[in-house]
Amino acid sequence: MKLMTYDGTKPYAFISYSHADTARVELLLRFLKMYGRRFWYDGNIKYSEDWEKTINRALQNSSMFILFMSNGVEQRSEIIRELQMALKKQEEGEYHIFVVLLERVPITRLFRDYDRILSMFQKAQYIAAYAFGGVTMSFLETLTSRDVWQYASTQEELALPDEEQFALSSIEDIETDTAYVYKYACPVLRTAGGVAFYMLQVGETDPHAVYPICMDNQWCPPEYYEDPEFQQHGFQDPALQARRTLIQQREVVRALLHNWQVLINRASIFNTTALARWYSGSPEERDAFCELLRNGSFVVYLMGEKSPVERPRFGVDEGQFRAWRGICQSIPVYCIRMSWDDADGGDAANRFEISQRLSIPMQELLLTTANNPYRLEAFRRAMGIPDDRAPDFLRLWQRVRQAMIDRDDIRSGSYTRNNVYLDFLTRPGTPVQDCILDYGKPFVRELKQIVDFRYALNLPAALQIHPMSSYENKLWDYEMMERRGYQAMRTISAEELYCAVAMFWPAFLKNLHICGGADVTLSTAARIRRLPEWTAYLEALDAARKRANLNEIDFHDVEVIFKRFRTMLAVCARKIPDLFMEEVPGCLSVIYRFGGSCLIAVYRQGEDEVCILTDGRNTLSDRFRENVSIDFYFGDWRQRAGSSNCLLERLRLFEGILQESPRAAYEKVLAALKKHPHTVEENGENANL
Repeated sequence: MKLMTYDGTKPYAFISYSHADTARVELLLRFLKMYGRRFWYDGNIKYSEDWEKTINRALQNSSMFILFMSNGVEQRSEIIRELQMALKKQEEGEYHIFVVLLERVPITRLFRDYDRILSMFQKAQYIAAYAFGGVTMSFLETLTSRDVWQYASTQEELALPDEEQFALSSIEDIETDTAYVYKYACPVLRTAGGVAFYMLQVGETDPHAVYPICMDNQWCPPEYYEDPEFQQHGFQDPALQARRTLIQQREVVRALLHNWQVLINRASIFNTTALARWYSGSPEERDAFCELLRNGSFVVYLMGEKSPVERPRFGVDEGQFRAWRGICQSIPVYCIRMSWDDADGGDAANRFEISQRLSIPMQELLLTTANNPYRLEAFRRAMGIPDDRAPDFLRLWQRVRQAMIDRDDIRSGSYTRNNVYLDFLTRPGTPVQDCILDYGKPFVRELKQIVDFRYALNLPAALQIHPMSSYENKLWDYEMMERRGYQAMRTISAEELYCAVAMFWPAFLKNLHICGGADVTLSTAARIRRLPEWTAYLEALDAARKRANLNEIDFHDVEVIFKRFRTMLAVCARKIPDLFMEEVPGCLSVIYRFGGSCLIAVYRQGEDEVCILTDGRNTLSDRFRENVSIDFYFGDWRQRAGSSNCLLERLRLFEGILQESPRAAYEKVLAALKKHPHTVEENGENANL
């Protein structure tokens, strides 16, 4: 919907821009309008009007000129004419020109034939989005500031205090699509396949963008492995599939509530019920899905496709595919590929990057694990395989390696996860997608989890995006450490751990509650993301994540995040009445991981005791150098399954490498926790560690 431009006698700004940038400029104009700024742009000119006369009149009557610059300008004659008029108006009297750089622009190249305009650019006042890290809140505050808009404001407006000028206090103050602006790049708008979409390069997503790994088509909730119906029918069982769909939707919603951006794979769009129920369901959910696509909250991964509506090579649900095409024809979505370098012609660059970043890491896992004793040991411990079965586990990986070599002799690189399923996991004669496992094969559950986990992590790693999962998985820390390497992690001593743990006590829990039991719809998540309080919460999360493995252990971030989240929930309770939230006492679980072992401290509001959950020291190993991490979970870890609807997500506050043995560090942290006089220790074997 077009924005209504100003048509009155008060001072206003004339907006000049390239029509190639319409989507992102209109998004910024919504913010200007939200802050009460007056402007005119050509989006509301009627087809019956004389365009040139209307534009000339609007520019002559304006008191300020703002040019939104990008590489899409490309010496467009309309912009050059408007600039020349603005320069003439500036020479005749009091008139101000501002240039807003949406991206790095080679101005001398774009305007090389216009000496007068180039001279203006040398003296112009600039606001550069890239200087703020993209279209961030700091950039928007500068763009809407009194310093810029003093030339398009009345004296009475300038006399008002800032807090009266900018009163954003509730969800009603913000129009649809204005809450979140794609922050870290200004991607190129491209047209292909009959639709317009934004092209994102690898590295242009938000630094903390996430990919919910549950959206992998073979992802399986851990509890399914013990379910008799799953063992018999796999994903064919309707009840299990429905439960899996609900879990996937909750994970995506959880990702949206705690992150600026979420990656979705185009395969998930076409072939999962979880996403289809949103964009093919009720008008409210469909509108929310479109809003999150439009403002860059959802980023779509394209593998070999050159547009979001190109039919992929695999089979798709035709109804879902038509619905998706309809969405893409109505709004430009944000798309990312491994490479766009030759998307107009061949696709060699993209295929090369896919091979390097996706195929080779998977091939390396299958080919070298049998010869990697450290990895074998880590996998065996993570999967709980006893010592006496270690030789059998090694023989399995030797068979996997040989199967891959035999297949490679026929065609290099052709042994894929699908082949692993056929050879070692699924029941003969059953389709791989049904996931009907053959429990007579050795280590079928363990191998499936390891292969699936590595496969699911390869995509976000290749796109420089963080994987996300609310399900505990002991493979997680090992895989993260192997990918990142020891060099990027800080070294920490057991004594430093002891001091940090002994000094921490979450006094802020005393008079606070958190909200659990919230089953949040996509439309509700979109409404929450429009709240200024949500933005403040995300900024606190960003600051904590940046410090996670760079600085000393500092538990202060937990209090800041907790209070900002509570403030956001209080606004939700007032402004979103259809959001059901059950008040539960404030509770905080701190999870200390030492390689494959963990120790958990549970603090509860109103109680002076600390409950310590231990998983036994027998799992600790002194044979390998181990990493240590500290996670905070806002809830009682002992009832984690029952509190899985809690809106808050686990926060990793620290990650590093131990100087001493894991056993020594474990004992130091345990001693620090026991310093509290009312400590209770429980064996964590039955506490879902």
